[in-house]
Amino acid sequence: MKKSRPRILALGSAATLARLKTEASLTQWTLQRVLNIVPVVQKALPRREFDYTLLSSQYALRGLQKWPPTKQWLCIGEATAQALKRKAPELKPKILKPSDRRGIFKFFQGQTHRKKGARVFYPCSSRSDPRLAQKIREMGFRVVVRKVYRTELLKLSRSNRSRLLAGEFDAVLCLSPSSFLALRKSFGISLIRRLSVEFLVLGSTTQQALRAWGIEARRIRG
Repeated sequence: MKKSRPRILALGSAATLARLKTEASLTQWTLQRVLNIVPVVQKALPRREFDYTLLSSQYALRGLQKWPPTKQWLCIGEATAQALKRKAPELKPKILKPSDRRGIFKFFQGQTHRKKGARVFYPCSSRSDPRLAQKIREMGFRVVVRKVYRTELLKLSRSNRSRLLAGEFDAVLCLSPSSFLALRKSFGISLIRRLSVEFLVLGSTTQQALRAWGIEARRIRG
């Protein structure tokens, strides 16, 4: 994709798309909301303080009705950390690197010699992979999981669907793994693989998810 102003169809939630508007001058963006984030009614949290609260997505903050007492906040990605700071400026979250589950495992593996048995609070999506929490437990940590939001997948508009099939976009930017699931809901994986577009992502988590579905995507950040 070598055009100075490539035509990009960006897929995401209302919040992630809103951040892209500041970059509209750099390219010909078409923003398509394909995700609806819905908070889930929570069970009461344990009153004891957690050693860590792990935020793998900024959307978890929408579902947290109360802040759990926590010694250290851990965030995946700068956007998640900034969202936390906007809600609680006094907090100083640690951004895990790399910004995906590898960064999570790397951090907790480094803590096992002195923090074994520590309590971890993990607010997450109803679509979250349970193996992540299980892996942390296997390292010796006590993990409390709360599904605090669910992600509704929305189909592409008829107009953007037609334009994509007609080759009017140079690339599709998926802002999360769920964004790609919404695209798959609109087209089906076989048709997606035949589209004459480049797939773009911002981070390695989404890149790995697309690769698992047989789609090679280029990271444009991080």
